Amino acid sequence: MNMLSATEFTAGALADAKPLSLMLPRTKYESTVLVGSLQDKPAAVVLDGGSPFIFFPSSENFSWRGLIIPDVMIEVDQESLFDPQSTTPRLGDIVRTSTQLAVCGKADGHFGRQGRVLLHDGLLPAGSEQSAGFSRWCVVIGAGADKRTLVEVDSKRKLEA
Repeated sequence: MNMLSATEFTAGALADAKPLSLMLPRTKYESTVLVGSLQDKPAAVVLDGGSPFIFFPSSENFSWRGLIIPDVMIEVDQESLFDPQSTTPRLGDIVRTSTQLAVCGKADGHFGRQGRVLLHDGLLPAGSEQSAGFSRWCVVIGAGADKRTLVEVDSKRKLEA
């Protein structure tokens, strides 16, 4: 069982969630959402439900609500590593290029246009035109003995909470 201390979360709308926040559902009508950024503005990626990995702008979204956990970290499963230059990344894959880490998704309402929502920028630069993809990853909070896995994602399967 994962426990959160009172200082690790708040309740609110997507508009309240900054990049690298995880929003957990309070009811069966809400969704698990990870907030990153798209064109320097917050963007939400849905991680579960009938349309996983759909993304959309979130800075003005007051209708999606839930439990907000800020300052989460992304960890990747090195055993799910693949070359995104020779294998097209699937929806839900994490891709590391240049100084960035992003999740692949589908823009809401754009007839299948795939894109990437930025999760981290300013990382150690990857080699010239090099990249790495991962089909399994997780969202964690804390460090060391206090580290907890909040959500596990396998782009080949559905979300595991």
